[in-house]
Amino acid sequence: MKDFNHYAGEAGESHRQDVEAKNERWRFALSAQAIEFSEPVSYKNPMFLRIKSVWNETFHVMPAPQGLMNLTGVIRVSANESVPRDIITGDV
Repeated sequence: MKDFNHYAGEAGESHRQDVEAKNERWRFALSAQAIEFSEPVSYKNPMFLRIKSVWNETFHVMPAPQGLMNLTGVIRVSANESVPRDIITGDV
């Protein structure tokens, strides 16, 4: 599985780093087939937000690290040195 970190550098510029999640096959229940799990990811103070389909925000730096799980639609994010990336339905 692929993931990415989107973060602000010391000067406030936006950066993106691609990350490959390491998965292991594991049977979590005796009656279930083995599936792949990644290492747990910890989130402090999770928040949920809803973005209207007409929302179009200009560039801004996020004030704190955030995790994003897209439930519907497409969200386009970009960093200073990279092309925009679309986060589609089901992406985390």
